[in-house]
Amino acid sequence: MTSVDRRSFIVSAAGLAGAACVAPQILASSPSVANAAQGGDKYSPISLDHLKGGLEGLSAGQLEEHGKLYQGYVNRTNALLDKIAKMTAAGTHLNDQKMPVPEYSELKRRYGFEFNGMVLHEYYFENLKKNGGELAADNPLAKTAEKWFGSMQNWWDEFKATAKSPGVGWVICAQDPRSKRIVNSWVTMHEDGNIAGYHVVLALDLWEHAFVGDYKPTERGKYIAAFEKNINWDAAAKRLA
Repeated sequence: MTSVDRRSFIVSAAGLAGAACVAPQILASSPSVANAAQGGDKYSPISLDHLKGGLEGLSAGQLEEHGKLYQGYVNRTNALLDKIAKMTAAGTHLNDQKMPVPEYSELKRRYGFEFNGMVLHEYYFENLKKNGGELAADNPLAKTAEKWFGSMQNWWDEFKATAKSPGVGWVICAQDPRSKRIVNSWVTMHEDGNIAGYHVVLALDLWEHAFVGDYKPTERGKYIAAFEKNINWDAAAKRLA
């Protein structure tokens, strides 16, 4: 499914279910994954088999458990869309005063968390590969980083510094499609902290489930170092406007 088809699916599903609060840059730069299944009414998870057993510092067991958690976001996103649509079709989403019932309101609030959780994990897994290597100086991302941060190293040092901030969440390198500026930002609850309209370039999962199979909760620095060795820089560069 192309990115245009995927966006069309999302818009139609959201229209059926009612407006949902989803970070704009997730839709504007959606990856070619979590494709809708045949019939166009369900999301299906991407395969992680090509990553298992080949990532330096990230074991196959860790990746498998992380994949199960990601699968949960896919399942809950599908379930939410289904339940919201059924309530809307039956008219049970409104009370006698034509106001949303509490259950419906909570489902709508939850949708942004679950959907963004699904897609952010896809960005994360997509920007991993075996034998990632270093970011080459002629890579478009390196050139963009140099423009906005003075040097590629300055950008990466800031990315890692942001990743070492206390708390659980995500570090996202995102790009403003208008100015082409890239920034490193902290995202907490998937939908909380996303910058409206920016496109995801590089995603790093910093919830402890991403690394506690291989590292202690206090060893986030080791996990960040392992992540750096496995980055698919070409995939990240292709997300640039």
